[in-house]
Amino acid sequence: MGSACMLHFKLNRAHLETFVISYVLLFFELFIIRWLSTTVRYFAYFTNFALLSCFLGMSVGLLVASRKSPEWSDFFRNLLAFIFLATILAPALFAPSSGGEFIWNRDPITMGILPYIVTAALFLFNASLFVHLGKWLGSAMAGGHPLEMYCSNIAGSIAGTLAFLGLSLLYASPPYWFALCFGPAFLLLGKRKEAIFPAIFAASCIILLALPSMLSTGIYWSPYYQITAAPFMVPDSDAKNYQLFVNSDSHQQLLDLGGNSGPSYVQSKRELYGLPYKFNNPKRVLVVGAGGGNDVAAALRSGAKEVDAVEIDPVIASLGKSLHPEKPYDDGRVNLIVDDARSYFRKTNKTYDLVVFGFLDSHRIFSSMPSVRMDSFVYTAESFGEVRRLLNEGGVVAVTFTVHEEWIAGRIFGLLNQTFESEPVVFQSDKDGWGTVFLASKDRQLEVNETIGLVALVQEKKGATPSDYTWLYLDGVSGYVNASAMASQVAVPTDDWPFLYMEHRGIPENYLAMLLIVLLLALLLFWQNNVLAVAKKDAHFFLLGFAFMLIETKSLTEVSLVIGSVWTVTSLVIAGVLLMIFLANLFVIRFKPKKVEPFYMLLFLSIALNYIFPVSNFSGMEYAAKQALSAIYLTLPLFFAGIIFAIFFGKTDDSGRSLGMNTLGAVAGGIAEYAALIFGMKSLYLIGFVAYALSYLLYKRESK
Repeated sequence: MGSACMLHFKLNRAHLETFVISYVLLFFELFIIRWLSTTVRYFAYFTNFALLSCFLGMSVGLLVASRKSPEWSDFFRNLLAFIFLATILAPALFAPSSGGEFIWNRDPITMGILPYIVTAALFLFNASLFVHLGKWLGSAMAGGHPLEMYCSNIAGSIAGTLAFLGLSLLYASPPYWFALCFGPAFLLLGKRKEAIFPAIFAASCIILLALPSMLSTGIYWSPYYQITAAPFMVPDSDAKNYQLFVNSDSHQQLLDLGGNSGPSYVQSKRELYGLPYKFNNPKRVLVVGAGGGNDVAAALRSGAKEVDAVEIDPVIASLGKSLHPEKPYDDGRVNLIVDDARSYFRKTNKTYDLVVFGFLDSHRIFSSMPSVRMDSFVYTAESFGEVRRLLNEGGVVAVTFTVHEEWIAGRIFGLLNQTFESEPVVFQSDKDGWGTVFLASKDRQLEVNETIGLVALVQEKKGATPSDYTWLYLDGVSGYVNASAMASQVAVPTDDWPFLYMEHRGIPENYLAMLLIVLLLALLLFWQNNVLAVAKKDAHFFLLGFAFMLIETKSLTEVSLVIGSVWTVTSLVIAGVLLMIFLANLFVIRFKPKKVEPFYMLLFLSIALNYIFPVSNFSGMEYAAKQALSAIYLTLPLFFAGIIFAIFFGKTDDSGRSLGMNTLGAVAGGIAEYAALIFGMKSLYLIGFVAYALSYLLYKRESK
């Protein structure tokens, strides 16, 4: 990619430094987002807070960049302390309580102050590391023409993205991430003796990252999770079962449920997994969220002739093949497909007698604090409409879910009721089964003989706290739940508002508290680095970064819905967006456009088209053509935005300051994303449109 730029400039030391530091920045950003949410549980719930921390630190560093030589020893020493805090101290402070629940819940008062303090400390510590990297990037970029250096910056970012993708393909663990991330940085050290202390600190970081695997066996790193496999003993049973932990959370069990007898635990699980097959005699079955294989084994025991098993995580699927005691994936009737459920719904031409959701995503609410920001496009009205299309006449859909809250049950009930136009049947397991099954058919009303009431018993408790569940699994009690027990007036999620785990539209208190903390930490960083004195200029760069973050988030979300959200596709889409920015930069270098107005008009037009004519209008096209056209259509605004940025950036007198303001705008845009919790995902287009309009008006005022 650098060769294309050589048509216009010669590569020198500054270009190499910019490329390498940009590579490290992007790789380390992906590293932190993935690793921190795995190691410290709460960052997994606040899905973009790690990203905000990276961007905030980088923007501050760029704004105050100097030409001083990088202090790599200080950086790696601080990084070692950060890894120690996240790996050793934070998990110890946030250990599960004896009752199995974490201390965090949705109420910022009852949860206590400790989680906020530790999470804020990690946020600030990580941001300070990116301040260092931002300073070095700004210093390097000051060594050449802004557009030339920006070309090297984007090329390095693309390389960092692809390198992280390569390690994910190999299922590599964090020590390998660290080595590949920071190895190239040592190329920038001039004298050999300058590398001694950085190398010692870096080696210590690798050892600390490897410590969990050194102390425990059965740890695997998939592209999504840290997965631990361990033997699981069922009382009064000699079967060799296994349990999988995801990011230290109990995720699923691989159980031998064959036969007709066994201890009560096995009988409850067998009843739960076998329930869907009592409502028809399916020959062709689709299981999404197939996991380790319990649902697949149940389908085979029930006489299915063909089973398509869809599982998004390749490592979990592989562990299911090797460890499940019934070996369901070895059966010739089973077709294992590594894909995300929504993508498979759209691309398959098959139809089924039964579609089973196998506890898909329900592990996300094992904590007493629901993961409210986690969008789930599998549980939306549009997704269940696609499932309905896949069912044969008389076909049944079965959704098995770990329900902790009454309104979650009401939401799934409402989704099925609305989609299939018939009242779903709901089966509540006992504490051994620990699951709720929702069943519906698209052309008949399913019927059962008896119902029981198991709802709202917690309301009778005195002194109930916000962390108390309102949906109970009782010892030795299971059966069908009366439809009147379902929560009423619960909003049904859609692709525009896909937040299954949010009871109402709005920003929850704990999110508001954390956003306030982020603001205070940002002000602290600004004060420490005297940013406010530097950041008075380039307000239009701030607006461009703010708007780009929102449009990019909405575009990538829609692209993932069209072409899939498996990790390989997501990584390549991110690399594709960076490539589009790179091409926009080359366009400006090559053609040197004098006026920015035509590109603003094209940008406004492309955003308006995306808002008014969603990609669902391409549904009648052949699948491959629809994928390609949708990807171009959805990312076209980013190309025009890239051209506008490059035109302005080529005229800046301080590339570090301008890029820093742009990145700071992206931080503000990341916070503004939470508007989607209230107004829906499409609102991001409107907010971005307004921000771009303000940037244009500001440009016109400054150009007079």
